Amino acid sequence: MPHDLKRLFPIKDLPSARLMKLKAHCLTRAGVLSDEERAMVERKAEKLPATAPFPDGAPAPSRGLISKTVSRKTPTQSVKG
Repeated sequence: MPHDLKRLFPIKDLPSARLMKLKAHCLTRAGVLSDEERAMVERKAEKLPATAPFPDGAPAPSRGLISKTVSRKTPTQSVKG
């Protein structure tokens, strides 16, 4: 029975693209999808640019954003309050 890949793998933004690639991988390992179907889903997910905006119009965060904004305190630093 052919699968409706558009309905099974809705790819609208970067997080959903990553999730659908994982879903396709898991379903292929379980024997539900063929390798060709998995490859089709992965190609569709990879077409989405890494800087695609989120649905609310905000740009996607850059890959190094979290590591740049998190400040790490050393154990010798004290908090004054």
